[in-house]
Amino acid sequence: MDTPPKVQTRGFQWAATAHLLVRQETEPTVVAGQPVLRLLASQQDGFHTLGGQFSGLNKNQVYRITAWVKAAGGGNIQLELGDQPPGQQPHHIAAIFSLSNHTVRDGDIVVKDGGIDQGPNGWQKIWLNLLTADGNLDVTLRPANGDVLNYKGDGSLGMILGGVEANPRS
Repeated sequence: MDTPPKVQTRGFQWAATAHLLVRQETEPTVVAGQPVLRLLASQQDGFHTLGGQFSGLNKNQVYRITAWVKAAGGGNIQLELGDQPPGQQPHHIAAIFSLSNHTVRDGDIVVKDGGIDQGPNGWQKIWLNLLTADGNLDVTLRPANGDVLNYKGDGSLGMILGGVEANPRS
């Protein structure tokens, strides 16, 4: 397990990593205040996870959470979002993104509140929309082996992460 990478984006921080090899890349910054990271699934068996949180968002607002990514080793990427408002039903959405064929799925279901957009310089923007009742959104990224999230890594399957952003939706 590596230490979560430090970011200097107001209202966002990475909180935890599990079973990931994390290395800072020398590519130009994509999201201000966030380093470009290579995240590879370690040879441990389990979930390979980078987790963080946006805080200070507008309560009862839908946000589009975007992760700027490039695939490494041919894998897919899961993006998962949620909030935990006290005394209220939590909001949650998760999807696995196939960057090679531009599909966004949760199991056999096509996710309608998500998408993949082409960005500059080979970057792809994967995104999900979710309401936050309490102004906080938990963000989890996981390299996936196809649709499998719990597996023994080989040190090459993963992603290059340019950063994450939260933008309000109307």
